[in-house]
Amino acid sequence: MAGWKTRALLPMLLLLALAAGCSTPPPQGQQAAGSPKKVHVDAGLAQKVIDAAKTAPGVQDATAVAINLDILVGVKVTGFDRLRLKPVKTDVLNKVKAASPGYSVRVTADKKLFSELQAIAGTIQTGGYDPAAILQKIGKIKKDMTD
Repeated sequence: MAGWKTRALLPMLLLLALAAGCSTPPPQGQQAAGSPKKVHVDAGLAQKVIDAAKTAPGVQDATAVAINLDILVGVKVTGFDRLRLKPVKTDVLNKVKAASPGYSVRVTADKKLFSELQAIAGTIQTGGYDPAAILQKIGKIKKDMTD
């Protein structure tokens, strides 16, 4: 008797699992069109941040992107100064936070992330950029910057 119940229950569970797996989520395009994300880029603040970062000892070059309430700073540190990256990054972080209160600030000395930030800053300066693509790139860089 117990055998037929098990055999009847198994196909029902299988159908239930298939029905749950076949449900489709709402399309991404419709979701984005219904509630577009706002992107506020502040080129003046980015330049102010670059100038502040370049005053830190050991920093040869800097780039920055100020988007919404986030500031991402990339610094180029070479030579023996690379041996003291942590103090250089901390110094840059403090200078940028002082120059831009109320913003979330992240600093990197990674060469690849520096190049990516430079490319985004160049794209923003030319003016022809897709806000969703910029936010996606910024999100990836922010994820990569978390230590």
